[in-house]
Amino acid sequence: LEFRRVLFRSNGTGGTAGFVGVIATGNDHANITSSTLDTAKNVQRYWNINPYGSFALGTRDYDLQLTFLNPDDIRGGANTASFVMDQYYSSSWTEFAASATTSTTTTADNFTTMDGEFAVGEPDVGGGDVFYSIASGNWNDGNNWSYTGYGGAAALDRKSTRLNSSHTDISRMPSS
Repeated sequence: LEFRRVLFRSNGTGGTAGFVGVIATGNDHANITSSTLDTAKNVQRYWNINPYGSFALGTRDYDLQLTFLNPDDIRGGANTASFVMDQYYSSSWTEFAASATTSTTTTADNFTTMDGEFAVGEPDVGGGDVFYSIASGNWNDGNNWSYTGYGGAAALDRKSTRLNSSHTDISRMPSS
């Protein structure tokens, strides 16, 4: 039996007490190809999270940390520092920037819907370059962006970006 921990952290007040069920499934989500993830560089597993009983978030939101085995669950030599988390709810995917990553976990913050399935992996960039925010600051400062993930080395040019939810003050997009 293999164990993959899920950490759920509630933020705020309100809601009602109850139970939350989690099932980790050891294959790709049936609709993974419509997600924002690169299906060649993702965790080959998804997590189904559902409230039971009288549980309700109310005005709260929550942060979620998903744990996977490295290298057993990871396909294609994926770079875990570049991982994002997708939530499948009501027949569509929503991407959440990772607030923290390690070689075996991905954390994302501020979820407002409890029901759904969650998957992690590198974002599908469609063959283009993606820049990740590595610090708060001005878009025109290449030291605030990286090609390799939210904790990667600084890049000097700018194209498309994925903004870490904890970084602020990206003042303006450059003209092309």
